[in-house]
Amino acid sequence: MSASSIPAVMAALAQNITSTPELVDLVTVVNGPPVEDVPGDVLAIGLSRDTAGAFSTKEWESLATQRETITVTCMILCWSGDSDITPLQTRAFNILDWVETGLVRDRCLGGVAATSRISNVNYLPARAPEGAEVVVEFRVRIDSII
Repeated sequence: MSASSIPAVMAALAQNITSTPELVDLVTVVNGPPVEDVPGDVLAIGLSRDTAGAFSTKEWESLATQRETITVTCMILCWSGDSDITPLQTRAFNILDWVETGLVRDRCLGGVAATSRISNVNYLPARAPEGAEVVVEFRVRIDSII
């Protein structure tokens, strides 16, 4: 028995997102924080500006079975050198739409989860002298049996 299925779920979620063909040329996907400068838009799995990257709760279903509900926070960052928010907003939510499409195609994340879905979305636009940015943080809720 595993203490948590977070590692397996994080790997399966990353695999699901990077396997969504529509996202390949649209965004750079990283599991955790980027370790180098990334040109263009970024989707970071297990990363947030101010909350936990992943957390879980567990309940016993029987003497030998636990249900674990895992929430993975993800962050889409789109930016440009100008001040127009609208195209960034469109790009960020287009990326989110494709993430949801990938989850609909395989809610069980290759057999690691009982189900998965996007549960919360936060929209955070900003303007600075360097240009505009849009951050869309979202949470993926994953139910698994451990």
